[in-house]
Amino acid sequence: MKSNWRSISPQELWNRRSLVWLLTVRDIKARYKQSVLGLFWLVVRPIIIVTIFSYVFGSVAKLPSNDIPYPLFVFAALIAWELFSSIIIGCANSIVSNKVIVERIYCPRLIFPIGTVLAAIFDFLFAFLVFLVILLVYGRYPNSEIIWLPILALGVIFAGLSIGIWLAAISVWFRDIKFAVTYLVQLMLLLTPIGYGQNVIPKTYYFIVLLNPLSSLIEAFRWCLLGTVAPNITSLLISSLIIFILLTGGILFFNKLERSFADVI
Repeated sequence: MKSNWRSISPQELWNRRSLVWLLTVRDIKARYKQSVLGLFWLVVRPIIIVTIFSYVFGSVAKLPSNDIPYPLFVFAALIAWELFSSIIIGCANSIVSNKVIVERIYCPRLIFPIGTVLAAIFDFLFAFLVFLVILLVYGRYPNSEIIWLPILALGVIFAGLSIGIWLAAISVWFRDIKFAVTYLVQLMLLLTPIGYGQNVIPKTYYFIVLLNPLSSLIEAFRWCLLGTVAPNITSLLISSLIIFILLTGGILFFNKLERSFADVI
């Protein structure tokens, strides 16, 4: 009996890099093409969220922020979150939104989630520049720990892809995924220490933090950008293990089903 599993060929993906680039550019242009504010939304959205979280958690709840201005405390975590959530949402729609290409052109279907990841990285870089400007406005400067930023950003990318790759495959059969993922992201936003730090979470519920692979990465981002307390190595290792398992399983699952995408979509 012939197996449905196909070998994953990095060379085949590399040979299609021009198509990946075209998909990435198209996604970025389409996202802001008919928007009045255009790329300025990359500034407006995080500032709105930072303002709300700073008021609710900083001014009202008066949660600690390690003597760091609360807007900076939130923003440092938010740029990681925006990268993560953009990848999840983009991957969930990546196959269905490219229906015509999937039906008519043979190519590794994995290039569609990869294209959304690259588009999310563009948004992340823009948001990071905004963060640096705000950091300077507050009279602060990047720490030496910032050299770890590329590695931490890569961890966030893998975290988003580890969930998004599953959703990309499942959404071909269940179109409701694109609606459900919106609520999933909103729920994760509240369960991830963005508007607050891990130190305010009661020990009774701390296991939730360990199960959320993004939590440790968020704290690592704050350490990297603001010089807060160094992240717990054990928590980072647990997060890395969870991400590795989800990502490996997701790629194999996606790879098994991709042959039938054109028939089902």
